[in-house]
Amino acid sequence: FDSEVVSYLRSLDRSLEALGNKWTNDIVERKITFGGSAEMTLFDVAEVLSARFGYKSITSRKVDVTRELQNLHALIHAKIANPEYDFHIPDNAQVGWLPIDQDMLIQIRNRGSTKRETGDKIRRSLVKGATLGLAGTNQLIIKYRRIVRD
Repeated sequence: FDSEVVSYLRSLDRSLEALGNKWTNDIVERKITFGGSAEMTLFDVAEVLSARFGYKSITSRKVDVTRELQNLHALIHAKIANPEYDFHIPDNAQVGWLPIDQDMLIQIRNRGSTKRETGDKIRRSLVKGATLGLAGTNQLIIKYRRIVRD
């Protein structure tokens, strides 16, 4: 009787450990640097957990864009689930698809203010010039729960 219980408990422990790994391994953090390309696409996003966008310098910092990317993701997936929903996405988009456009992120960061955008362009150009192009490149740090396809 004791060996059966021990064997069962070991088996249960392995099953719970595997399940725990599956649940914790589905969170991904990616750093996307916008160098030559202004758009990046992710194909495995189940849920946006956090997102910060911008570049780091003495006068600038990354801005939280989590809510906006969560809303975009929700709109896209409402459209995938309901083709009559009024939001344009490509016909071949599938669950998990999240396009990330640098210009859109810049607008979100600057909250639609042309003054902020102009000031940001000047500051970014100065940072790039002062560092010989090694700084002032926009980055998105996004943490998301990925779709686990079995």
